[in-house]
Amino acid sequence: MKNNSNLNHLADETSPYLLQHAHNPVNWYPWSDEAFAKAKIEGKPIFLSIGYSTCHWCHVMAHESFEDSVIAQILNENFISIKVDREERPDIDQVYMDVCMALTGRGGWPLTIIMTPDKKPFFAGTYFQKESVGNRTGLVDILNQVQTMWKSNRNGFEADADRIIAQIKERLEHSKPTEPLGDIRPEAIQQYKNTFDGSYGGFGRSPKFPSAHNLIFLMREAQIAGDNTLINMVSKTLTEMRLGGIYDQIGFGFHRYSTDEMWHLPHFEKMLYDQAMLMMAYTEAYAITRNPLFKQTVEELHAYLVRDMKSDNGAFYSAEDADSEGEEGKFYVWSYTALKHYLSDDEFSFIQQFQVFEDGNFQDEATHQLSGLNIFDPSFDASNMTLEWNQKWEKIRQKLIKLRSKRIRPSRDEKILVDWNGMLLAAFSKAARTLQNPEIKETAHQLGTFLLQNSKDKNGRLIHRWSDQSNHIPAFLDDYAFLIWGFREWYELEWNEQILETSIALQQEAIDYFWDNSFNAFDLAPHDGEKHFLSKKDIYDGAYPSGNSISALNLFYLSKINAKTNWETMALNIGNALSVKIMQYPMGHAVTLWLKQAQNVSFQEITISVGKNERKDILNTLETWNWPWRVIVYNEPKSNLNNIIPYLSNQIAIDNQTTLYVCENHTCRLPTFSKETMESLLKNAYLFDND
Repeated sequence: MKNNSNLNHLADETSPYLLQHAHNPVNWYPWSDEAFAKAKIEGKPIFLSIGYSTCHWCHVMAHESFEDSVIAQILNENFISIKVDREERPDIDQVYMDVCMALTGRGGWPLTIIMTPDKKPFFAGTYFQKESVGNRTGLVDILNQVQTMWKSNRNGFEADADRIIAQIKERLEHSKPTEPLGDIRPEAIQQYKNTFDGSYGGFGRSPKFPSAHNLIFLMREAQIAGDNTLINMVSKTLTEMRLGGIYDQIGFGFHRYSTDEMWHLPHFEKMLYDQAMLMMAYTEAYAITRNPLFKQTVEELHAYLVRDMKSDNGAFYSAEDADSEGEEGKFYVWSYTALKHYLSDDEFSFIQQFQVFEDGNFQDEATHQLSGLNIFDPSFDASNMTLEWNQKWEKIRQKLIKLRSKRIRPSRDEKILVDWNGMLLAAFSKAARTLQNPEIKETAHQLGTFLLQNSKDKNGRLIHRWSDQSNHIPAFLDDYAFLIWGFREWYELEWNEQILETSIALQQEAIDYFWDNSFNAFDLAPHDGEKHFLSKKDIYDGAYPSGNSISALNLFYLSKINAKTNWETMALNIGNALSVKIMQYPMGHAVTLWLKQAQNVSFQEITISVGKNERKDILNTLETWNWPWRVIVYNEPKSNLNNIIPYLSNQIAIDNQTTLYVCENHTCRLPTFSKETMESLLKNAYLFDND
C-alpha cells in the first residue's frame, strides 16, 4: 500500500469506483484473502458494500456515511470493511444480490451486506441513510445493533447465515424443470401488449427502462407474423425515447432510464451497454421501416461514443456519471436566463420547441419539485424535423455543446470491459452493414482489432477487464458470450476468416470453463475460479441480456456454421434447464425468445464460394439483408475454414465462378451464380416491403 496515512487499502486498485473510496476514513479493503484472513483472526463480521462508479445513490451513501468519522469509527473498530465494483466482479455482485432479493424482496445499488468471516451473509439491504428517521433505521443504528449482538450472540448470526443459504439453495432446487421449454412467444407477446403504454411507448409505468432487447424481439416477431401492431409498438417507443428527455438532445447518447412515464426526466448516467443495445434496436427498426429518424439516431449514437467514450486504443470506456459537482444532472440542465443570454432572439424562439420554460421543466427526482432549470425535451412530432429544421437546429446545437463543454463534466469510468465492448462491436458491425456507413465500419474495425489482439492475458486466457498495467481480471461467462456475439457480427462486415475461427474457438473455451453437464447450462464464473456458496446460473435479461441467453444464441448460430449438432442441442438445453424461471415471466427473457424465433422460422445457411472474380454485388446484398435467421460463410480459395467447417469441401466455386449455396431447414437449393436468383431467394424471407 502507498505510504500515505490518508489512503486506505484501496489505494493501489485500478477500479474508478474503488479509487473513489480510497480517501475515505473507513479502512476499506478490496475483496481479498487478506481481508477475510484479518476478519477470521480478529473475529469480526464483514461489512460488504457493492456499487459502481456512476451510481448516484452510491455517491449519496458515500458522502453521508463513508466520509463520516462516526461511521468510520464504528466500522473500523468492529468490522472488516470490503468494497467491490460490481462491474469488475459480477460473480460476487450477483450472488449477494440474490441474498438481498431473498431477504428484502428488492435489490439495487449500493448493495449492503453484513456477513461472517467465511462469507456467509446474515443481513442485506441497499441504500441506508446515516441516521434513523421515523420507521427507517439508519446505518449508525444498524451497525451498533449488529456489533453488540455479534459480541453477545455470534453463534446466532452464524446460524442465521446458514439458514439463509440453505433456504436460497432449497429455492433453487424447487426451480428445477419438470418439462422442456415450449414456444412461449404467444404468452410473451400478450404480456407485452398488456403492459404497452399507448400514449408514450414503452412498457408499464415509471420508472421506464429502454430494454432494447424487448424491442428487438417484437420487431423480429413482426417480420415472422406480418403483425404491424408490433412494429407500431416498437416505432412508438423508439420515437418517444429519441424525442424525450432520456436522450441527450445536445450531446447525443441515452441516459440510463426515465423516472417518469413520458421519458422526460432521466436518471442521467450513461452506460456503454445501453448505447450498444439501443444502437442495435434503432438499426433493425430502420432496416424494417426506413424511418430516417432511426438512422439519424444510430449515426448520432456513433458520434457520441467516438467523441466521448472512445479510448486511444480503439476500445470504449464503461460509463459516464450522473453527477457533477455533487449534483445529479448539473452538466445537462439549463436555466431560462442563461439560454436567453447565450442565444439570439431567433435561436431562443426556436428552442421553445424543446419545452424550455422560465420556471423550468426539470423536477428534482426525490422531491418532484420544479428546480427552475430545463432539460431539452422536444414537444413536436418527428415530421417537423425537415431538412431545413435540422440545419437550423444543428447550428444552435453546436453553439450549445460548445457552451456546455466549458462546464465540469461528470466523471467517466474508464474501465475497458471485454463483455461490453463485445456487445458494442456487435452493434457497430450491424449498423455499418445496414446503413452502409464507412465511418461506423472503421470504428468497428478498430474496436474488433483491439479485441482480437488484447482480450487474452499472457497465458492465453480470456480476460474480463483490460488494463495497461497487466493486472487483468479473468473472464466471466458474459465476456465469452458478448465477445463471440461481437465477432459473429463483425465477421459478416469484414469476411476475415480469422474472426470466425476465433469465434468458434472461444465458444469451445466457454464450454470447457463454464458448462455444467449436470445442469445443462453455463455458470457465471469459471470452474477454476473463486468458489462462492452459490453456483450462479442466470438467464434473466435485465438491463442487458444474460450470459446464458446470449451463449445459447451463439451455440445455435455457430452450430449452423460448423455443423456441430451437439452445440445446437446444448443451446436448446439451456432454455430447458432454466424453463421454470422463463415460464414464470416470459417477457423478462427476450433473448430466449429470439432463440425460439430462430427455431421456428425458415433458417437459412448460406455459403459464398469465391471464384476467379470476387462478386462484391453479392456481398453488398447480403450485408444489408435484414433477415436475422441466417448464417453466412465466405469461402475463399485455399481457406483455412475447411479445417473447421466440414461441408465446405463440397461447396466449391463451380467452373471457377463465384457460387452461392442456400440451404434452409436442412434442405439445400441448387447452387447459383446469379445475383437476380439470389435476390429472389432472399426476398422470399421478407414480409415487409422496404423499397
